[in-house]
Amino acid sequence: MELHVKIFDVVKRASRSLRICACAVGLLAMAVTSTVSAEIAPEQAALGGITLGAPTSYVRSIYGTGSVSREHGVLTYRYNGASVSFWSENGPGKVMNIDTWKNNGFATPAGVTVGMSSSILYDLYGQPDWDLNRRFITRKPVYADTQKNYVYFVSGSDRYKYLVFYTDSNDVINEIVLHWAD
Repeated sequence: MELHVKIFDVVKRASRSLRICACAVGLLAMAVTSTVSAEIAPEQAALGGITLGAPTSYVRSIYGTGSVSREHGVLTYRYNGASVSFWSENGPGKVMNIDTWKNNGFATPAGVTVGMSSSILYDLYGQPDWDLNRRFITRKPVYADTQKNYVYFVSGSDRYKYLVFYTDSNDVINEIVLHWAD
């Protein structure tokens, strides 16, 4: 009988140690996954020196008007490999989208331009936040055929402002979009 009690006591202690170890592993996993995404600071949410919400007059003062089109309350200025769109239905326009697909001087405040390797994104911005299907991602960029999309939300914007880097099959950035889905 005494041997049976000793065996039971050893099993009980081993079971408790396993539960403590499992809890520690679980807490470590939660800590790692909670730091996976990295929203960008509002001051990093610019492209070509233009921020979301900037007035048309500011953009014209830097780049001119380019070629202009208007559709459904959206005014778009097109430049050499870039476009800037404004919501202008009710008064002066404010920048809602900046898109560049050439290495033409449109860069992020951190210096990222079309033509650079996407490997720099993790160093500058951390882990991407989101994929284009509105799902949070963990540790891997989003794949669309041979293209990877790296999406970073702007801090404090309730996920309505975001910066997207599109890459080709060689992980070279071939388009950058800064968007405000207000």
